[in-house]
Amino acid sequence: MQSDDISLKLLLNRKIQENKLYQAAAKIQARTRCFLMRKRFLTTLADRHHKAKLLQKYLRFYFERVIVPTRQLIRERKVAGKIQKMLRGYLARRLVTQMRREIEMMGHFEYFDKVKQHMELEAILKIHFYLGRYARKNRLKRMEPVQKPHDRCKKKKHNAPKHST
Repeated sequence: MQSDDISLKLLLNRKIQENKLYQAAAKIQARTRCFLMRKRFLTTLADRHHKAKLLQKYLRFYFERVIVPTRQLIRERKVAGKIQKMLRGYLARRLVTQMRREIEMMGHFEYFDKVKQHMELEAILKIHFYLGRYARKNRLKRMEPVQKPHDRCKKKKHNAPKHST
């Protein structure tokens, strides 16, 4: 029994030693894997950090060279549109004011035009009246020889209509 106990103890000690060796190897492997993974992680992290910096650099470049000028161009176009809109409004208001003044002035000139037309009409009528008078006088002078006053009376009596009673 003693030998069984000794062999059992030896066997048990050996198993314990193997188990300790196995655990120690597992710890070493775990630490090595941890070190390798940490190293890989740090290189990956550094690589990602580098790539993130490059991406930020390119995005800043794109933003500064493309987006900002585009936004500025859009902003300038909006401002230009507002300026044009205000200018068109100003010109339209000025045109309306000018047209109102012209209409008002036309109203004043209409009165003077009416007075002018009235004066022209009166002048035409006077000219027509005096020309007619002049023409009648000249016609009478050309057509009839001058008669003595007593001959005129006879002629008038002669031409008088006869009344029958």
